[in-house]
Amino acid sequence: MRYSKEHKQETHDRIVRRASVKLREKGAHGIGVADLMKDAGLTHGGFYAHFASREALVIEAFSYAMDRPTERRRQLAG
Repeated sequence: MRYSKEHKQETHDRIVRRASVKLREKGAHGIGVADLMKDAGLTHGGFYAHFASREALVIEAFSYAMDRPTERRRQLAG
């Protein structure tokens, strides 16, 4: 069964958000693919439909975590 691009993007974003929380809690070494995917309600094998590697996920999660304070300040100022 194929999912829409929107569904795939929502799933991707959910994984990144959960990974950014793990990154803040445990650091980069605390992000395990199997546990992360289980936490997101997805299979371990589905990870590679969204990311080329664990390192690619960590980079994206770090970027997301760093952008959150800026976004929050914009919301408060606006």
